[in-house]
Amino acid sequence: MRSPAAKVMHHPYIGGLLEHVLSLAKLSRLVCSHYDEVEEDLVLTGLILHDIGKIYELSSEAGFDYTSEGKLIGHITMGVEIISKAISKHKDFPQDLAIKLKHVMLSHHGQLEYGSPKRPKTMEALVVSYLDDLDAKVNMFSRAITSEDGDENWSPFNRSLERYIYKGGGLEDRPTEPSAKDDKKEGDKKADQNELF
Repeated sequence: MRSPAAKVMHHPYIGGLLEHVLSLAKLSRLVCSHYDEVEEDLVLTGLILHDIGKIYELSSEAGFDYTSEGKLIGHITMGVEIISKAISKHKDFPQDLAIKLKHVMLSHHGQLEYGSPKRPKTMEALVVSYLDDLDAKVNMFSRAITSEDGDENWSPFNRSLERYIYKGGGLEDRPTEPSAKDDKKEGDKKADQNELF
């Protein structure tokens, strides 16, 4: 309840991690109801647990700095360790389910260059990765739109998103092209004027 979801990027405030996870839980119901072939329980579990390592990776003190353990190991590895320890306490836990859940955890950043040790190789891992990315980016857009930084129409350049964010307003109305009906009226008017002369 105190943990941020990130230091700067998305949900970087007290309780941000919980807000992110609850949002993902709602999204999982919508998406899994659309794709029957996806194991909803595994997606939901993966979404609830995917960032659990952030509780130890980030300090919830002012500034949300990384802990030494967070800098050295990272939340993905820490999360898999937490899951592995919990699973080991249940002797009858299905091994195939344990492997699938660990894969969801290891691949939730989607790409190797984004810190995932693995890319998603199951549908559940794919759904978790995309929903995580979607919720993070919507939060980043929302904060940019409501921020007082920039001007009333545009945010400053957002390095994380690699773009300016449109806040709304400032779109000038441009003249509309004349319709075919307007062209006919203009043509009739000219014909009438020609008859006068």
